[in-house]
Amino acid sequence: MTRILSIVLFLVSYVAVGCSPRPTQSNYDECIADGMTKLKWANEMNEMFPFCDHFVIHYGIGKGVEKEWQSEAYFGGRFVITMSVQIVLNDHLNGITKVEGSPKFYLREIISIVPDGGRFHAKIGKQDVLQEQEWLEMRNVGYHKFLSEKWGASKEVDYFEELAKSIRRQRGSN
Repeated sequence: MTRILSIVLFLVSYVAVGCSPRPTQSNYDECIADGMTKLKWANEMNEMFPFCDHFVIHYGIGKGVEKEWQSEAYFGGRFVITMSVQIVLNDHLNGITKVEGSPKFYLREIISIVPDGGRFHAKIGKQDVLQEQEWLEMRNVGYHKFLSEKWGASKEVDYFEELAKSIRRQRGSN
């Protein structure tokens, strides 16, 4: 009886997994395009920063696992900002049905970069988490003024552009 029950449970779980949608690159691309129409913060980042990447964390892992939209930009010769917000995907995994909560903007300052045979080791200095209101302030006054008032004057870090290009290349961005 236990053996029969084990077989039945295996078959039920096999069918259940087999019936769930399998994510494709096309689904993912459609999901990103949909997010760009629904997430104003992602568009604001595109407007503010020339090179901004957008992606979904935990895409395709399955139901019950929280999905997170992230938009990330390297800018100002030493800064990285990552916008993060929880999202819910549709059953086809090609669109966003719901945004859960408010975005957070993770701001990091890179203070030094050491190249190492095509790889880079970055040392992080100051860090902060901006709420939406602070993001709006940064967007309205410009990041140069916002960051100089927040953290003081700064200079670009050697190898910053190379680091940013390397990370974007790994993501498949141009």
